Amino acid sequence: MSKALAANSQIAHYRVQAERMHDLEPSFDLGRYVLALTYNCNGMYTEAIALLEKLINADSINQNHLWMTAYAYARSGKEIEARQLIERFKTIDQKEYVLSYAVASIYAALGDKDLAFAELERAFVEHDWNLHRLNVDNLMDPLRDDPRFFDLVKRLGLSEPTQVQRL
Repeated sequence: MSKALAANSQIAHYRVQAERMHDLEPSFDLGRYVLALTYNCNGMYTEAIALLEKLINADSINQNHLWMTAYAYARSGKEIEARQLIERFKTIDQKEYVLSYAVASIYAALGDKDLAFAELERAFVEHDWNLHRLNVDNLMDPLRDDPRFFDLVKRLGLSEPTQVQRL
């Protein structure tokens, strides 16, 4: 439910719900992750990083935790830290499947469109399940003005791209 709220641009409501869930059980890792996700969506990167670094310390190969932490680093100007986590994804990729869509969103947040689109193409070839949300995912906003974005959306058979409303 909470991911659907974020995708539908109800970001402020999503954050309130995540904070309630986190308040009920602060040690619940999923609750921490969801709250950090909402912080990222609301541009509260310092708060997101504080929660996510705890999760990474507990589980250093959880791709969702690495993804959102690297994204928060990138958006907050911590390029070195974001790129270090991208390197960690490359190490993981030697042993197990890595979500190329996730890596693409990190490159997008870093402003590296060419590498972001290279990862999105990889995601397309690999049938990455995250691609279905490309049109509404605010993590991909930095790519929306690029013709390659429209081309990928068309190849995926998604509706015309829209700008996600910020609250």
